[in-house]
Amino acid sequence: RNLTVLDLGDNHLAGEIPRSLYSCQQLTGLYLKSNRLSGTIASKISDLRSLTQLYLGQNRLTGQIPTGIQKLKWIRDVSLYQNQLTGVIPDWTPINSLSYLDFGHNLLTGNLTESLIDHRQLRRVYLNNNQLTGTIPSVYPALGSLKLTELHLDHNQLTGQVPEDWTNGHPYQKFLLALRLEENHFSGQLSSKLCDQDVRRGKAEMVELVKEHTGAITLSIGDGANDVAM
Repeated sequence: RNLTVLDLGDNHLAGEIPRSLYSCQQLTGLYLKSNRLSGTIASKISDLRSLTQLYLGQNRLTGQIPTGIQKLKWIRDVSLYQNQLTGVIPDWTPINSLSYLDFGHNLLTGNLTESLIDHRQLRRVYLNNNQLTGTIPSVYPALGSLKLTELHLDHNQLTGQVPEDWTNGHPYQKFLLALRLEENHFSGQLSSKLCDQDVRRGKAEMVELVKEHTGAITLSIGDGANDVAM
């Protein structure tokens, strides 16, 4: 019960996550990624009140993402990518410490939730490779209190237009380095404002906007001269 970090990642562990694990209430880090774990993530995950990092990616977990995670008030990293999770993106109440969220490569359906705007410390968001539908909410350019660095929405079934202004009315977007929207069903015109990003936090490594059926559109934005192919 005094265990603070448990790292069993990158092994060949199988079966369900033991319920007894949720009694280790001093855990701050739980790393079970890259195994063969199956079953669901129990609602008792909320008992791990000290948890700051949760890495369960690359397993065979099923079921829905538990709402109990929203009770982990110190949680910073939640990585559940590459499982077989179903249902919708949960509308969690604000988690002030949450900075990294990875639900990529699952079987999630439904629309993108506007509640992500309430997690004000978000820096990296991965919702790619699911079955998400609908449009990109108008609040998404302001995710993370304008300090978002990566947003991955690629390989879904999203429609509508791409928001044209990711600066939210400010003179420049300081932090956004990666915006991935390829392999969706976006339509309409691509605004030239996306080429006008003035990124002043190091070099913007990648901004990709690729529309299915319309060809590749790649914007490479640096801290000097831009290299824009359109």
